[in-house]
Amino acid sequence: MMTALQYRGEQSAGVALVKDNGKIIHEKALGPVSEVSKKICGQIQKEDKFIAGIGHLRYGTAGNRSGLKNAQPLYTTLSHGEIFLAHNGDTPNLDQMKNALTKEGAIFYTDSDTELILQYISRSKAKTLILRIKEGLESYQGTYSIVILARDEEGIKLIAARDPSGNRPLALGRLDDGYIIASENQAFEIVNGSGIREINPGEMLVISDKKLESYLLKNLEKSSRRHFCVFENIYFSFPNSMVFNLPVWQFRELLGQKAALRYGHLVKRDDIVTNPPDSSNYFADGFCKTIGVNLDRVFVRRHSSIIRSFTQETPEKRYDAIRKKMSLIGEKVKGKRVWVFDDSMVLGSTSKKIIRSLKANGAIWVGMILGAPPIIGSCYKGIDFIKNNLIAAKYLKDGEAVDIEAIKKEIEADYLIYLSLNDLQDTISVLGKKQHDFCFGCFTGQEPIWGVW
Repeated sequence: MMTALQYRGEQSAGVALVKDNGKIIHEKALGPVSEVSKKICGQIQKEDKFIAGIGHLRYGTAGNRSGLKNAQPLYTTLSHGEIFLAHNGDTPNLDQMKNALTKEGAIFYTDSDTELILQYISRSKAKTLILRIKEGLESYQGTYSIVILARDEEGIKLIAARDPSGNRPLALGRLDDGYIIASENQAFEIVNGSGIREINPGEMLVISDKKLESYLLKNLEKSSRRHFCVFENIYFSFPNSMVFNLPVWQFRELLGQKAALRYGHLVKRDDIVTNPPDSSNYFADGFCKTIGVNLDRVFVRRHSSIIRSFTQETPEKRYDAIRKKMSLIGEKVKGKRVWVFDDSMVLGSTSKKIIRSLKANGAIWVGMILGAPPIIGSCYKGIDFIKNNLIAAKYLKDGEAVDIEAIKKEIEADYLIYLSLNDLQDTISVLGKKQHDFCFGCFTGQEPIWGVW
């Protein structure tokens, strides 16, 4: 399942696995799943059986991205037992919360915001480990989808919880007579499991060898509104996942259709329409089907590469990631006008690399169509958007207006089109969901949950 979700985090990987004799293997490593697999192989015998476990893939949004001490699951012991915790989410008031806890005597061993959750759990005075975890989550103010491997006087328990905003995804599935949990339900099929449902916003599930219990977390937000991250559906999630009860592939295809209805008339008869694989595949399919042209596969994905360029920390690493994961069939574009359909533009480095490659191989004109609006705001909810790094935010004019000509010049495109926010929101309605249940903060520049960037 971790291998199936590798694209969600590549900086580090970690596991906590419980043998049927009660021994727990806890290992972490920098890099992909294969690195932590090497560490645990020598500790597993052929006859070993395991009853529970959790794993984590780190895509850091706070703290040192390359430090092993920030790799998860994090571990702590308490008077009522011990826990291993893995977290997907973010903490907008990290410094204030950390300073307040430090004044109360807290000692931090990492610079990851995930450790805040452990600190709040340890401060609870509840009488059981499960209630301490529940109270700790209710005290922590941040976004989270978490899994916890816990051991108390009753034995081993697997706990999964999602914050009341529902900003990060989390799914529950079935494997034989047990349960499985993952950020996306597509991971279940790789182990021959099946999906049951999404874990609800504000829900904490406790799974033991006897039963599955559901607890309702106290909602500490200003309202009970949901704030599902729409960027999960645009880019981050795998196409065959159901995220926030939306089929990701269909959502992207509909966005492509919206773009076609708005801008399809600009494509000339002999133009090439293409897209960089893979997250933009269904956008491009929807666009081409709607205007009745063939989608030309100009770019070829090297499947030996699992790296996502957007998640890399420096421009050099991003360019290197692009070079490693994608190749170009140059003879297809020589002497041609080329339209490139992509899902979104974050930093602009991928777009510039693509356009330069096309022109270096003889394309006489390159236009870019994006299946999302300009990204102009930070995130601090689980996607590593920092406003100062965003190409569209750099060229904000008045309010939410973006200087398209300036962006076009920087990425060296001959034409540039963004899908509108209205079209994005309307697509959610077309699929039967409520627009106000989704977070569009990165597209509006207005943080909808805490009002803090």
